[in-house]
Amino acid sequence: MNGVYYGEGSNCANVDCTPPTEACCFQDCHCEMLPPDACRTEGGTPPIRMGNPADVTRRPPIAPSVRDCIETALDGILVLDSACKRPPHMAEGVGWRRKAADGLGGEIAADRSAGRSHRMSTSQFTTLGKNFAIRKRRVLTPGPDGIIEFIVDAPLIARHAQPGQFVIVRTSDIGERIPLTIAAYDPELGTITLIFQMVGYSTREMGKLAEGDAILDVLGPLGAPIEIHKYDKPVICVGGGVGVAPIWPKVKGLYEMGNHVVTIIGARTKDLLILEDELRPISTELHVTTDDGTYGRKGFVTSVLHEILEREKKEIAEVIAVGPLPMMEACVKEMVGKGFRDTYDPSMEYDPRRIPLIVSLNPIMVDGTGMCGGCRVSIWNPSKGDYDARFSCVDGPAFDGYTVDFAALTRRNKQYIEKEKVLGE
Repeated sequence: MNGVYYGEGSNCANVDCTPPTEACCFQDCHCEMLPPDACRTEGGTPPIRMGNPADVTRRPPIAPSVRDCIETALDGILVLDSACKRPPHMAEGVGWRRKAADGLGGEIAADRSAGRSHRMSTSQFTTLGKNFAIRKRRVLTPGPDGIIEFIVDAPLIARHAQPGQFVIVRTSDIGERIPLTIAAYDPELGTITLIFQMVGYSTREMGKLAEGDAILDVLGPLGAPIEIHKYDKPVICVGGGVGVAPIWPKVKGLYEMGNHVVTIIGARTKDLLILEDELRPISTELHVTTDDGTYGRKGFVTSVLHEILEREKKEIAEVIAVGPLPMMEACVKEMVGKGFRDTYDPSMEYDPRRIPLIVSLNPIMVDGTGMCGGCRVSIWNPSKGDYDARFSCVDGPAFDGYTVDFAALTRRNKQYIEKEKVLGE
C-alpha cells in the first residue's frame, strides 16, 4: 500500500482503498491520501514531513516548525506536540478524524464493514499495541484487593516520560480505559513500571495478566510533568496507599538533584504498604505509618507531617502529597493549621505565602487528552476571584493543593460507585 486514505465526512468507511471510489465512500465523504512519510493527528492536525516542515495538508493552513513536534513510532515522522497532547502511536476515532497511523507500517487488515458501522477497532490502528509485553509481574500486596506491579515494554513512552506523567491502558477492545501513573521508567531498557490496585472489574481483569502477556493499548506519556528543582530547604513527599507509587519518581528526581528529601508513606495496614525498599535509599529520611499500627508508627501520615513541620520550624521548600482524596485534603488542612474535621475553603482562605503544597489528583478520566471533560476539577483562581475549570489529564495531574475544591471533586468521583458495584458482582 502506498499510503493511507482518510475520509472527511462522518460516514466515511474507507481505510484501505486505492484510490478512493464510490465503492468505499458514502456521498458526503471527500477522501484524501496521505503518503507513508506523513501522518495526521486526531482532529485533522496536518502532518509534518521530514525535510519540509512547511509542507502541510489543506486543513488547517498553518506551517509549524519541526521544533514544535514530537516523534512518532516510525522513523522520520513527526506530529504537532501542542496540537495533540497525546502520544503519537494511538489511533482511534471515526470519519476523517481517524488519524494516520503515526506508525502504520505495512498492510492494514481492516474490516471495511466495521468502518461502515462507524467503529473501527483500536487495535487495528495502534502501532505498538502488540509490543506492550509485560516483562515482569510482581505482587506487592496479596489478596483480592492486592496491588500489582507490571514492568512493561514501551520504548517510545520510556524515552519521553518524566516524573508526574501517566499513561492510559486498555486490556481489550471493549475494556475500560485505566489511567495509571508511570511509577518508573528506563529509557535504555525501553520499559515503564505501572502499579495498580485491583479495586474494580477492569483492574481485576488486568491483574490476571501474567509475564509474557501483552497489554492491548498503552497511551502516553500524558499530563504535565512535575517540576524538579534544587532547594536550600528540605522537601517533604507524602504518599498514602497506592498513592505511594506516584511519589516514587518524584522522590527519585528530587534526591538525585541533591535535595534533602523527607519521605512519609502510609497504608491502612502492613499488608497494603508498598515500595518501602525502593524509597529508602533515595530518601534522606523515611517515615512509615499504618492506621492500625501493624507496622511502623501507628496513625496517619498527617501526624508525621505535623511533627516534621514543627521540627523544621516550617522552613520547608515544598510539600508533595499523593494518595486518596481524604488524605490529600487532610494534608492541606494540616498545612493551614486546621484539624481533620475542620473545613478549608480556598475561596475564603487561600494565601500564596504558605509553604508550596502540590497534590496529584485522580478524578474520573476517559480519553486522557482533554477532549471529554470527564476529569474536570475546580481550581480557585485568586486573580479572578472565582473557580476555573481545569482538566487533570492535560493541566495536571499536579495542582496547587490550596486551590483545589476537594468537596466538588469527591462528589464527582462518587458518581459511578453504584454502577461499579453492579459490574463487579
